[in-house]
Amino acid sequence: MLRGRRPGSHQQIKCGICLHPERGRLDFLVCSGAGVQPTAKKFGVSYDSLRNHVAKHISQSYRDAVRLGPLRSEEQLRRLVAESGAGVIENLKAIYSGLASRWLHAFEAGDDHKLSLLTGKLHANLEMQARITKQLSPGCREVRYQGDLRVGEWPHVLAC
Repeated sequence: MLRGRRPGSHQQIKCGICLHPERGRLDFLVCSGAGVQPTAKKFGVSYDSLRNHVAKHISQSYRDAVRLGPLRSEEQLRRLVAESGAGVIENLKAIYSGLASRWLHAFEAGDDHKLSLLTGKLHANLEMQARITKQLSPGCREVRYQGDLRVGEWPHVLAC
C-alpha cells in the first residue's frame, strides 16, 4: 500500500518539480549536464525530489534533444563532422562551442565542481588552437607586447 493514500483512493500524488514554475529551466539544466545537487540548491528544491523527477519524468528523447541540439542523433553528428572535411581548427572551435555552452549551464546552476572541470577543458582547447595557429609558441612562458598600449587599439603581439 502506498503511503499517504487512503484505501480505495485513486487520487494521484503530484511531483513537486513537475508543478514548479521553473520546471522547464530545471529540466534543461539537468539534461544539459548541470549537476542535480547544485541545481536543486539554486532553485530551492530538495535534491531527492529533483533526482526522482529526473529519473521518472524526463523522457530519454528530451534528454537526447537537449544534449544533441537540432541533430537527430549522436551518429548524425559524427557523420556530419566526418563528411564536412573541416580542418582541425574548425573542429576545435566546434568542441569549444559545446564546452562553452555546458560551462554556461553549469554557471547558471551554480555547479562549481563542473565549472572547474569545464574551465580546464576550455583552457586546454584554447591552448591547442593557439599552438596550431602559432598564436602561442611551444614552450612559451610569456607574451610580450610591442608598441604602446592605447585604449581601442590592438597592439602587435609577439610570442616568445
